[in-house]
Amino acid sequence: MPIPNGNPILVDAAKTNIKKYVDDQVALTATPEAQLVVGHLFDFSLIEDFVNSISDLNTKGANISGIRIYHSKDNREGRIPNLENDLVIIPVLNDGTDYYDVYDRPHTLIAGPLILSDSTPCPNVCDGKNNLNCP
Repeated sequence: MPIPNGNPILVDAAKTNIKKYVDDQVALTATPEAQLVVGHLFDFSLIEDFVNSISDLNTKGANISGIRIYHSKDNREGRIPNLENDLVIIPVLNDGTDYYDVYDRPHTLIAGPLILSDSTPCPNVCDGKNNLNCP
């Protein structure tokens, strides 16, 4: 039986794990916690479209069995310079390879529903003062 790539966890475990990450980042980078990007926000409609597109591809034989989330940097005009941390979410095939080759080799991609990025770095950094759409 294959080892699962992820499992549900309880809220207390999530809190503990996030605190460990924050504490490590503060210690490693000497960045105050209030300036760390701790999480990223994607609109639910984008996630829904992403999942629906994967389901559609699977009905056509794509064999997508998961997603991989890459850390990335994104220089976005109109936002303060230090808000460059981002995520790129890629579908992953049953054999463990990315649906799009975005990591090891330069690759020109056409934007579409199967690659998500341009997340909002929340919480912590979003305080409503940086022109971010934060809850």
